[in-house]
Amino acid sequence: MNKLRTCCRSFRRWHLLFIFAAVVSPVLSQDTLTLSLSESIRMGQENGPLAAMARSAYRSKEERYRAFTAGFLPQLSLQADAPQFIRTINSITQPDGSNSFLLQRQAQSSLSLALLQKVPWTNTEISLYSRLNRLDNLETKSAVYRSTPLTLSVRQSLFSINTSAWDSEIQDLGYESSRREFVEAMEDAAIDITGRFFGYYLASMNVNNALLNLAINDTLFQMSKGRFNVGKIAENDLLQSELAFLNAKTQFENATIEFDRALELFRHSIGVKDPRPIRVVPTETIPLTAVEPASAVAYAERYRSDVIDFEVQKLTAERNVRQTSSAHSLSMSVFANIGLNQKANTFGDAYINLLDQQEFSVQVQVPLYG
Repeated sequence: MNKLRTCCRSFRRWHLLFIFAAVVSPVLSQDTLTLSLSESIRMGQENGPLAAMARSAYRSKEERYRAFTAGFLPQLSLQADAPQFIRTINSITQPDGSNSFLLQRQAQSSLSLALLQKVPWTNTEISLYSRLNRLDNLETKSAVYRSTPLTLSVRQSLFSINTSAWDSEIQDLGYESSRREFVEAMEDAAIDITGRFFGYYLASMNVNNALLNLAINDTLFQMSKGRFNVGKIAENDLLQSELAFLNAKTQFENATIEFDRALELFRHSIGVKDPRPIRVVPTETIPLTAVEPASAVAYAERYRSDVIDFEVQKLTAERNVRQTSSAHSLSMSVFANIGLNQKANTFGDAYINLLDQQEFSVQVQVPLYG
C-alpha cells in the first residue's frame, strides 16, 4: 500500500511538472509576442542598437561630406567692421617731402558684400565683391568715403598641386565607402540578430528538455525510495537515483538562467520594450545557395567598402607624395583685379563719376635650399 501511495504521489508530481513544461514551452501563447526570423531581423534593423549605431555613424559621415562639398558652392558673405578708433602719433609726409610726427585721432569703419566661387578642377578662385569704407578725422571733424561698387578678382595657382581636385576625389570615394559601410553594418546586425534568435530558441528547448528530465528523475527517485523502503534495492542504488535527481535539478536551474540571459540578449538585439513573453518560430526550410568563388570575388569588388578604402589610401598616399614634391619645386600665383571705385566727402558723391580700378600681380616662389 505504501509503495502504491508513493508511486501515485510521484505520478502526480511528474504530471504537474509535465503540465508546467507544456505551459512554459509556448510561453503563455495566449499573450505572447510571436516572431519569425525575418520579423526579428526587420525589427532589429529598425530599432536595434547595432542598427542605431550604424545610422548615427552614416549620418555623421554624410554631414561631413556635405560640409566639404558646400565649400565648392558659391559663398556669399556680409562683413561689417564697427568703428575702429585710433589715437596715436604717426610719421606724416608733408607737402614739401619732409616727415613730421603728428597726433592722429581717427575712426575707421567698413561694410562689404562678397561672393566667392572656387573652381576645384583648375584650382582657381573667383570673387565678386562690393565695399564701402569711411574714415573720420576726429581732429577736423570731417569724413571721407571710399566706395568700391563692384570688383571682380581672379586668383590662379600654377605649377603647384591642385589639392582641391585631389580632396574632392578622395571625399567622393569616402562618401561611397561610408554608404557601403552602412549596408554592411545593417547586414552585420542581421547576422547578430540571427545568432540571438537561435540562441534564444535553443535555450527555450534546453529549458523544456531540462524540465522534462527533472520530472523523470524525480519520479525515478521517488520510486527508488519506495523500493528501498520495502528492501528491493540497496542504499547505493537509492543514492545513485538521488544523485541523478540532484544533477537534473542543477541542469534545470542552469538552463533557466541561460534561458533568461538569452531572452534578454534577444530583446536587446531587436530593440523590443514590450514586456510580453516572446516566442520564436524558426523557419522550417532553409534554401541552399551555391556561390562560385569568381562570383564572390566579383561581388566583393563591386559592393565591399574595403575595396574603396584601399583606393582612398592609395590616392591619399599619391597626393602626399605630390604635395611634398610640389613644396620643393617652382610655384607661381597670378592675381588680377578689375572694378570701379571713387572717393568723396559725402556718401552720395562716393558713387558718382566712378573711376576704373585695375590690379595685376604675379608671385613666383623658387626654393633654393632644403
